Amino acid sequence: MAASAWPGVPELVGLLHQPTIDADGNIIASAGNHAGMEACFDPAAFPEYAGTAAEALQELRRLIREFPFASVLDESAALSAILTAVARPMLPTAPAYLVAAHDLGSGKSFLAELFALFAGEDETMRRWAQRAEEQDKSLLAALMEAKPSCVFDNLMHHWQSPTLAAILTSPTYSDRILGQSASASVSTRCLFIATGNNIKPAKDLSRRVVTVELDAKCENPLLREFSGDPVAEVRANRGRWVMCALTVLQAYLQGAGVSGLQPVASFGEWSRVVRGALVAAGLPDPGRALVRNVEGDDDRDHLGHVLQVWRECFGDEPLTLRDVLQATGTAAPSSPLGELRQLLIEVAGERGEISAQKLGNWVGSRAGRVVEGLRFVGLSRTRTGVPWSVAKV
Repeated sequence: MAASAWPGVPELVGLLHQPTIDADGNIIASAGNHAGMEACFDPAAFPEYAGTAAEALQELRRLIREFPFASVLDESAALSAILTAVARPMLPTAPAYLVAAHDLGSGKSFLAELFALFAGEDETMRRWAQRAEEQDKSLLAALMEAKPSCVFDNLMHHWQSPTLAAILTSPTYSDRILGQSASASVSTRCLFIATGNNIKPAKDLSRRVVTVELDAKCENPLLREFSGDPVAEVRANRGRWVMCALTVLQAYLQGAGVSGLQPVASFGEWSRVVRGALVAAGLPDPGRALVRNVEGDDDRDHLGHVLQVWRECFGDEPLTLRDVLQATGTAAPSSPLGELRQLLIEVAGERGEISAQKLGNWVGSRAGRVVEGLRFVGLSRTRTGVPWSVAKV
């Protein structure tokens, strides 16, 4: 350990709990070290799938057919979760998944459990803590345990976490172990899943989470009847189902591929492997389930509203925030200036007034972000502050 170098000893990035696939489409189903991932499974438990890739995809679609997906896009997003689960050990980064519904009994926890089974035998549900410190502790613990998946069940609020956002977009993560002076640096090759009613990914997670929406379209989803039990079916013959999913990816990676598919920022390899396989099969692009989160982001919507009203009031004239607060201070509520004041109170309000410090932090943290062709542009600081303008792009 003191030498810091072990010539001839392969790097250990993590553990392979089951077969997976490499970048060229070769299924890794043997013992040993594979690109830093050490196999710790019995290859005999994962027999080669006998059918074609098209048949394998149809089997996966049949497996999830009774879940009340809100659209065909949501079905494709669910299939992408299954394919991500089996490919995750060899993907440097991958998005998280959120299974959202409108009411109890829609099947969100059941579907999340199914996703986790394709990643490994352990599909234990966890609680998403309310405090950020406890959330960080839970995330680091899951990574230190080298879990193939981590499921946070029944979130009560919109899903947001700067720590998880960092974990999802980096192959490794380092943090101090709670209660100790030591730090841990760990692999992030874990499939993160969450469930909840009427929730969505927020802030930095909005572009890092694929949302699968369920809509039972009935008053009491708990009373629905099902003809099968997909979780029990996969658990009873997990080796076959894992190889079934890997067959879909193998045929795509060793085939002609798909052209014109723009990669998703931070998830290039996931985009090539998982998105590509489903788009090539004629299914909706699961990347759209990422984009719609960004388009439906409340913070983005509010920023866009502020930009539009600000420009309506001041055009592209550079003004300090002090000038803006002075101009809106006595405006009639029904006027554009009054509307702008109300919008600014929502983001920087403090006992009915606008905090200049909070407003400065809010504008500064969103400078340059384009919403509907507009963005904040800051000029050089003057004696009275930084002049801001709303400019067209």
